[in-house]
Amino acid sequence: MVVYIDELFFLNLVINYLLLLASAMLCGAYIKRLRLFAGAAAGAVYACFVFFPELHLCYTLLAKTVFSAFMSLIAYGYHDWKSFLRRTLLFYVVSFAFAGAMLALFKLVNPTNTAVRNGVFYAGIPSSVLLAVALGAYLVMTLLLKNAPKLSEHAAPRTIIEIVLYGKTISLEAMVDTGNRLTDPATNSRIVVVEYTRIREALPHGMRAILDVFGTLDAAETLRMLAKAGYGEGCRLIPYRAIGTDHGLLLALRADSVREHEMQLEGALIALTETDLSAETGCGAVTGA
Repeated sequence: MVVYIDELFFLNLVINYLLLLASAMLCGAYIKRLRLFAGAAAGAVYACFVFFPELHLCYTLLAKTVFSAFMSLIAYGYHDWKSFLRRTLLFYVVSFAFAGAMLALFKLVNPTNTAVRNGVFYAGIPSSVLLAVALGAYLVMTLLLKNAPKLSEHAAPRTIIEIVLYGKTISLEAMVDTGNRLTDPATNSRIVVVEYTRIREALPHGMRAILDVFGTLDAAETLRMLAKAGYGEGCRLIPYRAIGTDHGLLLALRADSVREHEMQLEGALIALTETDLSAETGCGAVTGA
């Protein structure tokens, strides 16, 4: 059986990309296409190793599990272990479903040209047929999921937030979270949650140094250190509740001004987070509707 390595690479690249994309749709995550492509390319390179006998240890069950998790890490990134595990398991589920479709195709075509390398079975099914099956499976999944809000491939609504902080202007793309009811309990002003790294350079040097050391996870302690250093004016603690957090606190700053498109958000506060919002939403900030 003759297998061309360039054809093998391209075939696995396309199929891996579709599998990773379908998994992202199932978990409702916004994933950059370049990350998916990088994860697919890593899997395609791994598939080409199968014809090197000296690399047989790379194709043990443990090695396959580790490498598939590595593909998931490249494609989806790491936010926390729960979301990483969920996305990786969904990737396995989609891959197993595709493997079942391939087995059904094998039974239907019943090719005589087969080979086994490093415990991996190859059948002489034309690449065009395999690609057609992969694309068909992806299209079916897209049709099934397009009307499910939580599983949709489409990202949540977005807006542009322009923040003026300590005289410096930062423009950010923000995800509009329709379920976000976070406001300042004292003034009922809007709260815009922003990745700390997105506004870091706009902060005074001393304030930035304190936040770099103490972070925002223990907001009360960080505020105490900021006040001690003379940066407490305009800072507030905002209580919030979320899944897994009953009584959390966010460190918020009073901006010079906050605009959403052409609308001025009077009294809006900027709440800082160390969470990588862009990994989850594709945006550096989250605002309410």
